Amino acid sequence: MKSINKTVNSAIKRHDLDASGFDSLYKGLDNSSKARAFTLGRNLIVEELDTFLKTLPQGAKILDVGCGTGHLTNQIKQKGYDVYGIEPSSEMLKIAKKNFPSIPLRSDISSKISFDNDYFDAIIALEVLRYLDKEENHNSLKEFHRCLKEGGLFFVTQVNAFSTDFYYFFYHLKSLYSLIFNKVTHHCYFTTPRAQEILGKKCGFKKIKTIGLFFGSSRLAFKFGKKFGNFYYGFLNKISQQRITRYFYKAFCGHLVVIGKK
Repeated sequence: MKSINKTVNSAIKRHDLDASGFDSLYKGLDNSSKARAFTLGRNLIVEELDTFLKTLPQGAKILDVGCGTGHLTNQIKQKGYDVYGIEPSSEMLKIAKKNFPSIPLRSDISSKISFDNDYFDAIIALEVLRYLDKEENHNSLKEFHRCLKEGGLFFVTQVNAFSTDFYYFFYHLKSLYSLIFNKVTHHCYFTTPRAQEILGKKCGFKKIKTIGLFFGSSRLAFKFGKKFGNFYYGFLNKISQQRITRYFYKAFCGHLVVIGKK
């Protein structure tokens, strides 16, 4: 049997450790400046997801890949969709089952989904594929293509390589620290809008659209405290919408949304 991809393993280990923290975050129990920056970016993604969901038929069958603690999965269910979740982190999955016992949940990974061909109307993966390497991203999109009905859609988020929060440099410094002090870390897949368009087409999808969300500098501002971060974020909102579709500028946003059609 082929061994599991090492970036999948590292992502599972990291999320096993962080499971309770994410649960507190989604329940609004974390009031730190880091949590505030996370929530603002997450809210923009969820707003974009809501727009995406409205394009689906009533009662559409949706798979939430890497559903974590199940909070988003439940929000989708409350909108009237037939939703399922997969989560390979045992600690995350345990919390999700406790939080939302009525939602069908499985322990699959994104590149090996235990559902039949042409089963779902849509597949979403928020802040999931970013933890996997290029090969596993390719394998995951191929698996999404298999599981989606003809005309089905996927909605995923990725990390822009050129985001103006300079996470690319921070990540590599943190990885070096983790290596020296033997800390549990994870992979980060840095990409671009163009690279995602190429990958999606390579995996068989007819159409690929990318959208940039959340100015990277907003995340940097919260490094100076929640008060300054809130001020800076509010200032940016007054002068520009934090949703970018122009090709050049969206490559510098903190979040990259990728939408594909089979």
